[in-house]
Amino acid sequence: MDGLTKLLLAKYNPGKLQELLQEPVVATKSESSLSRVPDIKVAPEALEKATGMTVVMSASNYGESIIFAAVTEFNRAHPEYMSNSFTLPTITNGIPAGSWVLTNIEDLQ
Repeated sequence: MDGLTKLLLAKYNPGKLQELLQEPVVATKSESSLSRVPDIKVAPEALEKATGMTVVMSASNYGESIIFAAVTEFNRAHPEYMSNSFTLPTITNGIPAGSWVLTNIEDLQ
């Protein structure tokens, strides 16, 4: 409830204000912030061409611990690619946060 609504209810209908303040707050799916993130479906080839990133493991398909272990193993085996092999901290171009991506590996060879 915003401040203006609280002020108006306190002045003109204090009983209703107390009722509303005592009710539990439940966010529905349409109100939650995560539901506002669009579910973008893009062909992997088009995404790779547009962003220069290849999605190795998507966070929507694998758990965080599995992705972390795989990234760590790859980076230890191939330190020359370490700066191009990472997990995304935020949603980027429709790729979920936490996904493992490689950037322009072909350019490094």
